[in-house]
Amino acid sequence: MTEKTVYEKMEALASKEVSGWYEKAKWHIENEAWLIRSSDIALRVLSTLDALNISQKELAERIGVSPQQVSKIVKGSENLTLETISKLEAALGVPLIEVCRAAEESESGPEPGDEARRTRSGKARQPGKKYKAAGDPLAVKEEERKS
Repeated sequence: MTEKTVYEKMEALASKEVSGWYEKAKWHIENEAWLIRSSDIALRVLSTLDALNISQKELAERIGVSPQQVSKIVKGSENLTLETISKLEAALGVPLIEVCRAAEESESGPEPGDEARRTRSGKARQPGKKYKAAGDPLAVKEEERKS
């Protein structure tokens, strides 16, 4: 096969549209802090739904949004408003965010459920660092495969 033929085949296969991967990656880096919190909330919502045996559709009805909106929330990439977080907390009966946690921890230690916001060693999560979700069944299965 000649060099020209290989080049022509690659040209025919290559997309003419720009993928936008760089812009998406840049956006994720710029929004990393709230994306981490959003994924923490998503994990807490999913685990609570499972524990209470509540469907996403039922949660949507409880908080007055569409099932599609709940689906977006549990994917962990929604920039949630305080209003939505408050509705979720009321519907599920669990706290999703805490303010002034540092002062409370020094007096009483970490609250139950903080494992979603902390590493396994108990240290606060650092933006830019990759962590496995605490209690993530996929992570557990992955660990089982390795052993």
